[in-house]
Amino acid sequence: MASLKDVMTYICANQPVQSPISDMRLAMLVALADYWAENDQQAPITAVTWQCGDDGRLQIGEVTELAKGDEAFIVKRSTGFLLRPWEAHLMIRLAPNTPSGAEHLGAAEKHLLDIVMARAADMSTAELQRLTQKMRSFPAVTQ
Repeated sequence: MASLKDVMTYICANQPVQSPISDMRLAMLVALADYWAENDQQAPITAVTWQCGDDGRLQIGEVTELAKGDEAFIVKRSTGFLLRPWEAHLMIRLAPNTPSGAEHLGAAEKHLLDIVMARAADMSTAELQRLTQKMRSFPAVTQ
């Protein structure tokens, strides 16, 4: 099983668009990888216990707290126009000279993460949210 940090650094280093990624999008990508790994290999990639709130949204606290507390990540509050300022996201990117996390991941884990990133590349955050809301039946997701 991979560490959450290794999975997060791998996604930040290898996402198709090299720019900061929101904490919500990063968490959804990790959760989808866990979900697909559980369905495919009967075991998630990480040990994160995913939770959905009453509104069906994925709770992302573990991802956000790791990013804010680890020097491998640079975290800034999103800027620009927000329709709902109370839903402001954090933007996460790797700090310079941070290893990509690939050295700690197996070939199957990297392959799965690459597939998740490729499938999500053209999806908006709202589309990813709808997809993760379907995960409520996933055994590792608690409500």
